[in-house]
Amino acid sequence: EGERWWTADALREVVREGEARGFLFRADEGDGQGEEEDWMEEYIRRFSWKDEEGDGAGGDPKIPPLRAPEAVPSSYSAEGGFRELSAEALWRALGEGGAGPAVLDIRSEAEFLQGRVPGALNVPWERLSEAVRAGELDHLKGRDLAVICASGQRSAQAAVRLTKVFGFQGVSNVRGGVLGWISSGLPLEDTAAAPAPRGPGGEGHLAR
Repeated sequence: EGERWWTADALREVVREGEARGFLFRADEGDGQGEEEDWMEEYIRRFSWKDEEGDGAGGDPKIPPLRAPEAVPSSYSAEGGFRELSAEALWRALGEGGAGPAVLDIRSEAEFLQGRVPGALNVPWERLSEAVRAGELDHLKGRDLAVICASGQRSAQAAVRLTKVFGFQGVSNVRGGVLGWISSGLPLEDTAAAPAPRGPGGEGHLAR
């Protein structure tokens, strides 16, 4: 009840309209010959032909209604495991006697040198994957990790990549980034004057 059935002629009309707009309804069958077959026509031929009385005397096939796939949660949604915290929440967490998260700043080295969230490590976004694969962030696995950039956009992508691709746990994006941190009246640390954070092998702030 409430289902819509498509006739072969109606479906072919949809295909013709799609082709006129530049959509391709062909697929390589992969038989090594490089031949292409109209897979939509083949799909239509697979249905048995019935007339309106259903006695098989001819007419169009009844094609089951097309159903939309189940919605997949976005990687940037809470349902997809995405986590965020505000600048104020990060500031409070950093003041909890060393129990706060590690902070990973993925801005460029030039941006980072203009000032950082206290204690932040710097691995620019462009080499984040390389740094993870090289083991430079292994010491952060198992810790809560706050990822920050200038505005919160690159760090959102980084948080998803660290979680979904590299299996980090407890990763949160800092909403609004460093600009949000500044607008909240929170202090930046002088990167040049402060001791550089140490990586697992004793290296400096990890930016290269």
